[in-house]
Amino acid sequence: MARIICNSKKQLMRNAAVGALVIAIVLTSLTGCGSGPSEDVGTLAEGEAIAMVQSQLAIRTTLSLDSGESLNCLVHYDLFNPQWTEEYVGDGVWVVSGGLLNGRWEVFEGSSSVSSEMGSGGTPGC
Repeated sequence: MARIICNSKKQLMRNAAVGALVIAIVLTSLTGCGSGPSEDVGTLAEGEAIAMVQSQLAIRTTLSLDSGESLNCLVHYDLFNPQWTEEYVGDGVWVVSGGLLNGRWEVFEGSSSVSSEMGSGGTPGC
């Protein structure tokens, strides 16, 4: 009878180990199930990338060609309130376009930094 009890204990331990293994496999497979790869979407709120560019332009200064006065760069781009657009291009990068001179800038979410103007044209020093 002691032998039967010993064998029963061994069988019980084997069953427990197999059960634990099955549970671990099921849990592992469930954590792998989801909506697939995560979608790369920007984390900035609407208009935030534009505001970051405009803030950078507002603190930069350049000389006005007409009067020789020092003006902030935003004046050169935002004269008469022209259209500004922003587009998320992926990997934490936004492209902002617009202003009177159709400037283009990159905005980087990770560092909250703004690149210099990307395209041609623009105001020297801005």
